[in-house]
Amino acid sequence: GSRPPAGASGPEQPQWAAQDVGKTWQLRFFHMAIRLWGRRGAYQIMYFVVLWYIIFNPEIRRRARYYLDRRFPERKNGIGRLWDSYRLVCSFGHILIDQAALLIQGPGILEAACRDEAEVRRAAAAEGGAILLVSHVGCWQIAMTSVTFLNKPVAAVMMPQAEDSPVAAMAGDQLPFSIIDPRNGMESVLEMMQALREGKILSIMGDRVFGGRQNRVHTEFLGDEIALPASPYRLAAAAGVPILVLQAARMGPERYEIGLARIIEVERERGAGEDYSLPARRFAETMEDFVEQHPWQFFNFFDLWGQEPYQQKAEAD
Repeated sequence: GSRPPAGASGPEQPQWAAQDVGKTWQLRFFHMAIRLWGRRGAYQIMYFVVLWYIIFNPEIRRRARYYLDRRFPERKNGIGRLWDSYRLVCSFGHILIDQAALLIQGPGILEAACRDEAEVRRAAAAEGGAILLVSHVGCWQIAMTSVTFLNKPVAAVMMPQAEDSPVAAMAGDQLPFSIIDPRNGMESVLEMMQALREGKILSIMGDRVFGGRQNRVHTEFLGDEIALPASPYRLAAAAGVPILVLQAARMGPERYEIGLARIIEVERERGAGEDYSLPARRFAETMEDFVEQHPWQFFNFFDLWGQEPYQQKAEAD
């Protein structure tokens, strides 16, 4: 028989915890700057702040290199890499300021329509809800909240009290979705399953792993092996719901382009030992396609390719 879908439980601290670029007080400062001078004023301040960090903070450059070394292997050193790091972190700054401005000034400040609305409607038409798989490419928050046209409530699987979380720092209690904390073990899994049974959209971060090795599936991204969470695929198999991969690319200061990158269908679980490498690979391909078109909009500032799970996996083998 089918086992309960493994969630994001386990004693291990996520490898990426507190790895976002930008501390809480800095994000709150930009929150204030937006109120005083608008987004464009905040952008101007951000350019100088990022320049200072790129020049004088090697930690920021190190975090940027994990991705840049694989996306642009031909220029790993020198001024070219310094400029790449600056562009990447500035792009992240644009996203953070836009997110804050949405919360302060309302959705009318940006054009962010889903170009694949009809296809999303068809895929999410079933009563059992759907899984929205987002990642740190483009603006995941805009991608997640763009499904309001479905008239279904959204539940997001995320840590609500992350110390340096940009969302926690800037959103306060204004978040337009409910939160399921994945650290609560089986209780979290039951909450996720209940959300799907109630017809909700369950939003899960597809490129960050919670819990131990049982919640990891290995695949390839930009030429090297990574670990992705297996829980979205287990949940989809157990609940019989589709996985919608939505991505929101920033096309300029006034516009985001939201697209349905892929619909991933996972077969119903038949028992222990299910292999989710194929759906995980399909998800990784959507990220590869995105960074091919938008190379400066990858915002996972930690070593996605060199996590501890690989050392554990190698020892087990």
